Amino acid sequence: TEIRCFTGFTRKDGKNFVDADLGKGSWFPVIEAKGEGIFININSKYFYEWAKRNEDYLNKYIADLVEKYSASILSEIFKIKLKPIFILMHTLSHILIRELVYEAGYPSSSLKERIYYDDDEGGILIYTTEIDNAGTLGGLVEQGRIDRIKNIIINSLKKASWCSADPVCSELEFQGWGKLNTSSCHACSLIPETSCSYSNVFLNRSFIIGNKNITAFFN
Repeated sequence: TEIRCFTGFTRKDGKNFVDADLGKGSWFPVIEAKGEGIFININSKYFYEWAKRNEDYLNKYIADLVEKYSASILSEIFKIKLKPIFILMHTLSHILIRELVYEAGYPSSSLKERIYYDDDEGGILIYTTEIDNAGTLGGLVEQGRIDRIKNIIINSLKKASWCSADPVCSELEFQGWGKLNTSSCHACSLIPETSCSYSNVFLNRSFIIGNKNITAFFN
């Protein structure tokens, strides 16, 4: 079950948030939706080993990313702490959503993500909901069975290893809104804005597939 709460809105530069209740009460309009999803957890042991192997690069990368993030209006909207595991999980979530479009039959705009993480542990929830009481039809959760999700992950990694905008996409250190993406563009990693929880930023395909600077997590 998903509860969608409309708390307010902003205009133009994202500042001057207007409360939906106009400051006169303590309630907000909500919608209850029913649905299904797949939750994937990353084994913290493997993440720790990967992060340790690439420690120097990751420290510099995150420091540069935090500097760009702090200068962006997004820092006032999301208020998240950027960590390597978050970048890894968020990028993996996007390439899985792009693959699930073909396997589950849902349009990409119908699938959404939630990223859960701390210092060295993380998980992804990819889900879909409908306002109808009947919810959804089970096409997504069916793909979560071990024999199917294994092939989905492998196929998504294969597709992420090459982008039609390469070598430009893979070689740009920072690109996209506020220069908050690396090796990620509309041809390989971005998904509809309604599906992404973080405005299609904080993505790095090289965390998944590797390059001359970093070993791939799925090496």
